[in-house]
Amino acid sequence: MNQQHQNNPGHTGSNLFRLPPAVAYGLLMLFGYAVLFVLLQSNAFRESPTLVPDRWPAVFYPLREFLPQDWLAGDRASSMGLLNAGIYLGLVAFLFVVYLRAVRYAYRLYGHATTRHINNMMKAVLAVTAAILALLFFAPGTLSTDLFSYIWYGRILGVYGDNPYISYPAQYAWSDPTGWLQWVYWQYTPSMYGPLWVGLAGGIAAVGQAIDGDIVTHLLGHKLVASLAHLLNIWFMWKVAGPVVSRFWKGPQNAATADDAGWQSAARLAITLTYAWNPLLLIEFGVSGHNDVLVVTGLLAAIWLHLAGRWRMAVLAITLAALVKITALLLLPGYLWLLFWEARGHTRRDRVLAGLFRVAQGAGIALAATLFAYWPFVQDSRALQMMADGPPTRLFIHSLGAIIRFKLPEGVSYIAGALGWQPTRFWSIEQVGWRLDWPARWGMLMITGAVAVYQTWRARTFPGTISAWGWLLFVYLTVGSVWFWPWYVAWLLVPVALLGPGRLWNATQLLCASSLALYAIFPDRAAPFDMLAGWTGLVVMAPPLLYVLGSYGREMLHREAGSRAHTTQPTHQSQPARTSITS
Repeated sequence: MNQQHQNNPGHTGSNLFRLPPAVAYGLLMLFGYAVLFVLLQSNAFRESPTLVPDRWPAVFYPLREFLPQDWLAGDRASSMGLLNAGIYLGLVAFLFVVYLRAVRYAYRLYGHATTRHINNMMKAVLAVTAAILALLFFAPGTLSTDLFSYIWYGRILGVYGDNPYISYPAQYAWSDPTGWLQWVYWQYTPSMYGPLWVGLAGGIAAVGQAIDGDIVTHLLGHKLVASLAHLLNIWFMWKVAGPVVSRFWKGPQNAATADDAGWQSAARLAITLTYAWNPLLLIEFGVSGHNDVLVVTGLLAAIWLHLAGRWRMAVLAITLAALVKITALLLLPGYLWLLFWEARGHTRRDRVLAGLFRVAQGAGIALAATLFAYWPFVQDSRALQMMADGPPTRLFIHSLGAIIRFKLPEGVSYIAGALGWQPTRFWSIEQVGWRLDWPARWGMLMITGAVAVYQTWRARTFPGTISAWGWLLFVYLTVGSVWFWPWYVAWLLVPVALLGPGRLWNATQLLCASSLALYAIFPDRAAPFDMLAGWTGLVVMAPPLLYVLGSYGREMLHREAGSRAHTTQPTHQSQPARTSITS
């Protein structure tokens, strides 16, 4: 590490107009999201409007008067759509560069900043995040239509008193004189979200209806919950990072001369910043208000409670996360396995019995909480049928499974036709696709299951469990899930941030970036982006998977050559000493 960084870490060469780096990075982040705010003014970019400008025209219409009208009213498939796609991709790259440099700067503070300095920087991180969320709170558009589904499922429960697992938004068209339903994509689909989220959405709907019943009030209610939850998660991450670093992280290589409190505080800041300023999270939570933020809240609460020795409450926290989105249950077996190995006893038999008793208690808590939450909704057997027949259980989108199911049959059918294979119908795109449906769906899940079993079996300590969670979610998102959307990656950021820099950390950042790039080509864009519309699964999944496979390949080559040190992430002079969670 060069002398300038050692003596004056608060003023590096990366500053802006000689501002402290923390302030400079914060201003650059705010600038980037201000550009996104302007970009969302155009119909040629956003998925749907939020109607916020129409609610307060005196505040928001003047901005639109300074923007080209043909750009504002453009179509996604037009030249304006192509322009916006290019601007957006450049903006995503800019945001990730600033974000990654900010996190890198935080890691470089090891041994060169006091705890007080770090605490002040943490306050700055919170202030910048709050400012970004406040700006995006009033964004004139979103990148998905999920907010409008949230509103209607909440209204079904909180306003009409019906069961959202049986009823669907289109049934209430009679109560929609202003045309709200046009913004709902799943008009004929009951809720697929967990009962905890349905109950919260019902509460938001009841409050919104009591205020004025306007769609903007309902929408902002959901966005407010998402923004506040993200700020709460930052606080949770800060609280969790402290004991994780002090108990499980290796110190820097110069630990003998570094102040323990100093490098631990710096690592704590870097972990928190990894979550707080991640562009995917700020866009998906701040702009689109996705309820996955509450899944993250549950996971962070579970880790916090476990570190405090309250493992029963930790099981409940994971279960509550699953009652928002059932996918969180993927993490429960690994946690129960950890509880088994953490049990204590005088003899091996006592430890085994104590571990089994812990697992039984944990499973009982999860089952009881799940039954209690679902019971008011599933007394009608139709609800269970609707839950088992939702889009994620039937359809493919943005996944490797979608490539196998729809694109591979096109290639096979073309080759069969060129070679004259018979019978012709057997080699048609439709028939080949149907035969590939099972391996595309269940074959990918089997790969995920094998990784889950392998990683969980090896994870018998807290660090091992966090690592197993990370790899399980990564493989599930990139390989096993046939129904993928960018905001799902939010779940993965929790274990990745706590693990620190390494192969999974890098792969996850690539996945975040490639997932956000999806919005440049989906749902439709002008040429040449339109050619990629059917290949979104490859666009999103190829970069992180190729990085992981390449990283493992390089490691194996180094091992064969007899080099066992610095195989996955070489330490450069300008980077901090390698620090990460350890078993």
